[in-house]
Amino acid sequence: MRGGSWLYNIHAYLRLFPPDYVTTAKPVGYETTFWALWGQFVARHGSVRQPAAAQFLACLKTQKTVEGCLRCFPYQVLRPECSIEIFYDFYNL
Repeated sequence: MRGGSWLYNIHAYLRLFPPDYVTTAKPVGYETTFWALWGQFVARHGSVRQPAAAQFLACLKTQKTVEGCLRCFPYQVLRPECSIEIFYDFYNL
């Protein structure tokens, strides 16, 4: 199993997964072409999460480099992975 999302930065989300999966999560930076990064600005019903979006836009206004702009994202993408058997054991399947 392999994942990739900004959500792996959120403790409540991590509780859904086996600890052996979570502990392998490695930062992969800011993959701007994928939903895995941009989803942090979308609320559960599809609206824009205004506080996060406003903070992001305010940060962008002060940046002069692409790297600086990328660091304006609240969270970067993390990518965990493990064998499927770890999930089977965790969920007692």
